[in-house]
Amino acid sequence: MKVDESVLRSPPTITIGKEGITEKIVREIKIQIKKKKQLKVKFLKSAFETTDKKTSFELLADWSGTTILKKVGFVVVLGK
Repeated sequence: MKVDESVLRSPPTITIGKEGITEKIVREIKIQIKKKKQLKVKFLKSAFETTDKKTSFELLADWSGTTILKKVGFVVVLGK
């Protein structure tokens, strides 16, 4: 699936901080992905205290039932 350019130019719709990936965040991603098909998620540096960036991105995609479309720095674009 190709990343929609409007998603890349828009600000992240979800920010993940020091609490990491929570059930609430996963639920919100599932709700938003039904409406938008693609969304941008930003991780703060504090989100990587217990896991590395790659693992966190993969866990988020797995738990939310999405696919990683693009990774740039601390930002990941997810799609359905």
